[in-house]
Amino acid sequence: RDVGQPVVDQRQQCVVVHEQQPPAGPAVADSLASTARDLRTRLAEVANDPTAGTVVAGARGLALRTAFALTAALLVEQAAERDELAETAARLWTRRRLRGEDIAIDAANYADVLC
Repeated sequence: RDVGQPVVDQRQQCVVVHEQQPPAGPAVADSLASTARDLRTRLAEVANDPTAGTVVAGARGLALRTAFALTAALLVEQAAERDELAETAARLWTRRRLRGEDIAIDAANYADVLC
């Protein structure tokens, strides 16, 4: 059980830090807050019983979701510096990776900013 605890503590610290940063937009902030709540719940389940079948079966998805959330938080932090590329990337990344939306058309429309 102690193995999962530092991950939970580190994740909660990261969420607290990045929730205080100016968001790239309200939708990004809402997505990050919702994802943070979900991750806290799921990481607590991991810490409680790391060998549970649902924990083991969901480990890859949890790792990816955590990585996606951390990437979004870092993009938001960069966007706080008024970086247009980071703002655009944060909005698109969050929509695709945290909310599961199709962003193909919008990504094409912002190709000049992203490339």
